[in-house]
This record gives sequence, C-alpha cells and structure tokens, in this order.
Amino acid sequence: MKILAIRGKNLASLEGEFEVDFMAEPLRSAGIFAITGSTGSGKSTLLDAICLALFNDTPRINRATDNADIVDVNNSTIKQKDIRTILRRGTADGYAEVDFVALSGDKIRAKWSVRRSRDKIDGSIQAATYRVYNLTTNSELQGGKIELLAMVKELIGLTFDQFTRSVLLAQGDFATFLKAGKNEKAELLEKLTGTDIYSRISAKIYENTKTAESELNLITERIKDVEVLSPEQVELLVSEKDRATVEITKLEDEIDILSKKIEWFKVDKQLKASISTAQEELLQSETAINDAKPRVDYIARVDSVQGIRDDFKQLSNDKKELETDVISLKEQQELNKVNLQKLTESKKILEAHLAEQTTLNDKWQEVEPQIKEARKLDTQIDGTTNNQNEVDKELKKFTTQKKKSEKLIPVIKAKINSIKKSQDDISTWFEANKIYSDIVARIDVLAIYISDSYDLQDSIVDKKKEIEISKKSLDKDDEQLEIHKVEATRLNDMLPTEIVMLRSKLVDNQPCPVCGSTHHPIIEVNIDTLKEELLNKAKDINTKDIERLMKSIANKKEQLISSNSSIENYNKQYAKLFVKLSESLINIPQWQAKYEDKRLESELNDIAEQWQCNIDEQISLKEQCSEQNKDLKVAEDKLVDLSKAITDKEEQRLRIAYELSKLKDARKLLLNNEMADGVESEYKDKI
Repeated sequence: MKILAIRGKNLASLEGEFEVDFMAEPLRSAGIFAITGSTGSGKSTLLDAICLALFNDTPRINRATDNADIVDVNNSTIKQKDIRTILRRGTADGYAEVDFVALSGDKIRAKWSVRRSRDKIDGSIQAATYRVYNLTTNSELQGGKIELLAMVKELIGLTFDQFTRSVLLAQGDFATFLKAGKNEKAELLEKLTGTDIYSRISAKIYENTKTAESELNLITERIKDVEVLSPEQVELLVSEKDRATVEITKLEDEIDILSKKIEWFKVDKQLKASISTAQEELLQSETAINDAKPRVDYIARVDSVQGIRDDFKQLSNDKKELETDVISLKEQQELNKVNLQKLTESKKILEAHLAEQTTLNDKWQEVEPQIKEARKLDTQIDGTTNNQNEVDKELKKFTTQKKKSEKLIPVIKAKINSIKKSQDDISTWFEANKIYSDIVARIDVLAIYISDSYDLQDSIVDKKKEIEISKKSLDKDDEQLEIHKVEATRLNDMLPTEIVMLRSKLVDNQPCPVCGSTHHPIIEVNIDTLKEELLNKAKDINTKDIERLMKSIANKKEQLISSNSSIENYNKQYAKLFVKLSESLINIPQWQAKYEDKRLESELNDIAEQWQCNIDEQISLKEQCSEQNKDLKVAEDKLVDLSKAITDKEEQRLRIAYELSKLKDARKLLLNNEMADGVESEYKDKI
C-alpha cells in the first residue's frame, strides 16, 4: 500500500483541521523526510490519525495498561482505553482521514469521525462513525463498521499489529530500541516484529527434547534389566504353548458336554416336579367328587318333578285372575251407567262449542290478514325506529366533534400567533445584533486570538520580571567578581614563608644563595607572607570562583539577551494578534475597553451561544409553525366535513321521522292498535 494524504481535525494536540498531502510538492519528490517538532506539537498525533482512519485504533491507546474512568463533560466519564478520548478537549467534533493506494491499485479513502451531541463542546460524546470510499470508482463501500474494517484490512494486506510493527514504528518503542543494549535490542526486535513467538517455540522444543531424552534414558535402563532368552529356551516355550493350547481346546469341549448334561438334569427335575403336582391335583378332584355325590342325587330327583310343578303354579294363577275379573266386571257395569249420563251431557256441550267454534273461525278469517299486516308494519316500525336511533347517535357524535373542533381551531390559531411573535422577537434580536453576523462563525478563532494575546501579555510581564531578577543577580555577581579580583591581586602579591625566611638571612655585600647578587633592595619591602601550599590553594579557590562568576555573568547576560529577544518577539506577536482582532471587531462598539477589562471573550461567547440558540429556536419554531398550520388545516377541513355530515344526518333524520309517522298511522288502523301476538294468542286460545 501507499499513503497519499493524511487529514484530520481536533485530534489530541492538533487543533482545527490539518492536512498532509504526499502527492503535492515538496513531499511528492522528497523521497525521505522527517516529522520534527517540540513536545506536544502533534508528531505522534499524525501517526495516530493514520491508525485511526485505517484500523479504528492507535498504538498509544491500544498499549495503555490501565483502563480507569476519565472525567468528561458534565461529570460523565469515559474509559481511558476508549479510542474516542483522542478527541481534543474543548471541541465538538473531530475526524481522521487517509487516502491510500490499495493492493488492487484502487485509490481508497478511509474516514473515522466522532462528535458530541448537538455539536456542542459540552454535549455527551457520541459513537464513532467509519466510512470507506473507492476514489477510483467514485463509490462508497457498504457495510457496518466491522465489515468495513475487515475490507480495509484486506485492501492493505496487514492487520493493525502487523502495520504498527512493519510500517509505523511507535515513537516510544523506537527510542527504547536506540538506547537498548545488544540483548535488549534483540528482545525489542522480537517484540516489534512479532518473532518472539519463535523464541517461545524454541524454548518449548528444548523442554520437550529434554523430557523425551529423560524418558528415553529411563526406557533404555529398563531394557538393560530385561533378560534375553536363548533360541532353545524360546523353542521350548513355544512347544509348551502349543501343548497348552491343545489341552485348553479339549477342556473347552468337555465343558460344553458337561453343560448340556447339567441342562438335561435341570429339565428332568422340573418335569418330575410337574408330575407330582398333577397327581396331587387329581387326588383332590376325586375326593371332591365323592363328597358331592349325595347332593347330585337330590338334584336329579328335583329335576324329575320339575314339569308337574309348573302346571300347578299356572292353575293357581288362573283361578286368582278369574276371581279378579268377576269383581272388575261388576264395577265396570256400574261405571258404564255413570258414563252414559256424562256422555249425554257432553254431546250438548259439544254442540254449543261447535257453534261457537264456527263463529270464531269466521272472525279468524277476517283477523288473520290484519295480524300479518300488523306484524309487517311492526317490523318496519322497529327497523325505522332503530335507524332513527342510530342517526340520532351519529348526529350527537358529529355535533360533539364539531364543538371540539370549533374550540380547537382558536387554540391552534393562538399557538400560531404565539409562534409568529416569538419568530418576530428572534428576528428583532438578529437585526439588533447584525453587527455580529460575520463574527459568530469565527468566535472560536477570535477566542484563541484573545486568549493568546492575554498569554502574550502575561509572558511579557513574566519576562520583564525575570529580567529584573536577572539584572539584580548580575549586579550581585559583578560585585562578587570585583571582590574576588581584589583578593586575587592580594594573593598574587603575597610570598611563600620560605622565601621570606631566605630574604631575612640576606646581608648587604654578601652574595645571595639563590641569584648570587650582593645587592638586596627587597630586604626593606614589607610583604604579607603565607605558606606556599596554603597560598597556592587559596589562589586556586579564588581563580575557580572568578571563573564561576564570569561564566554565570556570561550566562545571565545571554539570558537577558534571550529574554529581551523573547519580549520583542512577544510584542510582535501581540501586535499581529491585536491587528487581527481590530480588523475582525472594527464594527463592535467599545471592544477595546472590553478587551482591556477582559470582558470581551465572555461577551463574544455569550453572543455566539445566544446566536446559535436563536438559530436553533428559529428552526424549532419554523417546524412548530408548520406542524400547527397542518393541524389547523386538518381541524378546519374536519369542521367542514362535520358540518356537512351533520346537515346530511339532520335531513336523513327528517326523512326517517316522516316515514315512521306514516307507518304508525297505518298501524293504528289495524287490530285497534293492539299487539298482533296478543290478538293471535287470544283467538288461538278460544279456537
């Protein structure tokens, strides 16, 4: 694979959007290049951006040993090993994007992004998103995050571990490698390249080999203890084995024969037991037959007279029935006399009833058609009444709904008016603050300008304080240097005691034992004396102090020059920032006074926040107004439909009432308006 470009936004130490295009000059033709900068300038963040876009992971976070909770915004927490912690604090969103050439030759763009809710810096952090594009075919690859990461791994041909070991060596591991000894470098190379597994395999093989050798030695020793038989002994044992085999075969045959005999004896025993049981049962049966013989003889005699007994019983029964029939005949004759009288009376009553029945039949012939017609009209009246009740219910329901709609429409209109008033208020606010319209989008940049300018002012003050302190220290060192220089002159003028003693022994016109001169002018000079060893030691100490002070003075002078240069540089930077602020805030009244009072940044942030809130509110109000207008139209349409439905139902009710009145009038003319079932029941009872 080949990386073509790196892009990102608000990742770790890199604030805002950034891009490194390897296809643009001078990187296109650079060959080898270095990423340099001070600590915190974003070198490692560029490498993190590559890993984020390609693998949804970074070496720094992946190798973190602790996974403690880290405080995020609004007292919420996020795990230390959560990849989203790379989002720069104080920002609402960020992304990492890499363009590269895949193994297939296609140009691919992988993008990892994360944001906070509502795109606010105090919003809770959301789940990271991942997208992959094929720039060659100008299409987006489809799938979930896991599927897309698997696709990228295939397009690159490397896993995350392989990539961080072979392509992108983490900064901490490289520094450790450079400073390591020979053995440590070997261990680190194994760790970075993943070849430490071969060391573990080698150690395991060595352990297994040692174990196998121990087992082999043990088996060898056991083999030594085994006595090897001679060929004669082997032949003898084989012949013994053959004889034993033949004997075993014979014994097995004998066992089979004996087993069959044992089985035969078992069967014989069972049969003998069965015969004995049968004989006992036969003896019991014969005894029972002998005991029952007298009873059998009695039953035979009873059976011989059984036919005569039946005839006797039949004769007795016939005699009793004859006596009963004679008594019944006498009673029946008396009853016939009474019945004859009743029959005569019944004939008279029957003739009267027949005459009345004829009259009722004639009347029934007249009433029956009226009953049928009455029932038909009753059915029609009931159906029409039910229809009228249903219409009344629907009319009542529609009337209730119409009243609700009539009450709802003014409420909706009031809400719409309230929303429009709020929209007007927001529009008025925007008009009153239109001077901030060009600034709101750049509030973050201006806040950085203001913060940096304050930092520069503080830095200038701090540097000036450092200069004052350095000057005082320099003056003190100058004083100390002068003192030590005087001391050096004094020490240089001193002579060792030994020389002074020699001088004291000099005599005029006598030769000096050192130089041989006979003239000794220095005899009369008074000079401080000190032993030579102590004198030299004092000179060395004083010389070192002088050198130390001179070096300190030189360093402090360099620091003063550097501090003055820093102040000058800070002043230039401050001037540039102030010019940028002036150009951006030229239309804002009294911005300089607010800047000096350090109120400008907070007021701009308040304006920006209120601006965004009003925009959000405008969008929300617009949506609410649209919804309310839809509700109003629905309510008005419903009111029209209900009014029409009520009119239709009232007309239908009038038609049903007219039809019901006609049916009731017709029903009054039948059966004297009496119930058909009652009239029919009355006639049927009489008939």
